[in-house]
Amino acid sequence: MATILTIANQKGGVGKTTNAVNLADALAALKKKVLLIDGDYQANATSAMGVPEGHPGLATAILQRALFTNFVAPLERQPLIEVLAGAMDLNNIGQAFSELERNIMIDPVLGVVRHGATFQKTTALKGYDYVIIDTHPSLDSLLTAAMAVSDGLVIPLFPEKFSVDGLKLFYGWYNQAKVLNANLAIAGCLVTNFDQDNATHRAYLKQIRSLPEKYRIPVFDTVIPNSKSVAGASAIKQGVSQYRGKSPIAQSYRSLAKEIDKLYKDTQTTLIDPPVVEKPADIEIAIDID
Repeated sequence: MATILTIANQKGGVGKTTNAVNLADALAALKKKVLLIDGDYQANATSAMGVPEGHPGLATAILQRALFTNFVAPLERQPLIEVLAGAMDLNNIGQAFSELERNIMIDPVLGVVRHGATFQKTTALKGYDYVIIDTHPSLDSLLTAAMAVSDGLVIPLFPEKFSVDGLKLFYGWYNQAKVLNANLAIAGCLVTNFDQDNATHRAYLKQIRSLPEKYRIPVFDTVIPNSKSVAGASAIKQGVSQYRGKSPIAQSYRSLAKEIDKLYKDTQTTLIDPPVVEKPADIEIAIDID
């Protein structure tokens, strides 16, 4: 199937990495093979999965125009998940490419073949059921490149004003990305960090639930509750399903995984042979660290 999903929202602190890591774990629990790509220069998903710091990953693959298969890190704790690590080198990585190339710089990494505003997956993805791409909180070329190779977007939203208000800006970026990927679709908005006892959260959940009817923006039925288990699981490099499998948040991620798998289970993908890509000369990029 090799369904590619990007977890994206330009707002920071809405749970993109938490959702990417725990969705990957929940899909693996359904016996799905998952490639988790850490597209955030902070590399929090990489760390949460227990991949050693400095492991070559997405940045190296992008700069070398090389297939991800050369750099994946397998996980001992969960053999059905492999990780393509993030690193500080992802910051401003688009500067190493021309304006045209930077928006499709992940194409060679996943081995896709582009045909104008569509792309075709290759046998490089054979054996994977899902590719989950975690992204950093920015509207930039790296996010565009991730969206350009994705089948769907998962948009985490806190049930709060600034998070919901930011959806309008992100939706405009999504529409721009469709110029590169006409088949890109929003899999769903995902309400996270929800507190049932908070009246404001309940009011914003109701507002978010109205998005499909008002704007034709899908919203997942699953709601992810706030939970202290997230921090505890992260501290010992586990997903919440492994850390506290019977907790409400672990049950919510299993529900989300089933919801996504139902959405994409009938997707048929014909894989072709990946193109041969010549590696470029060594490239230097500028890294801005505040």
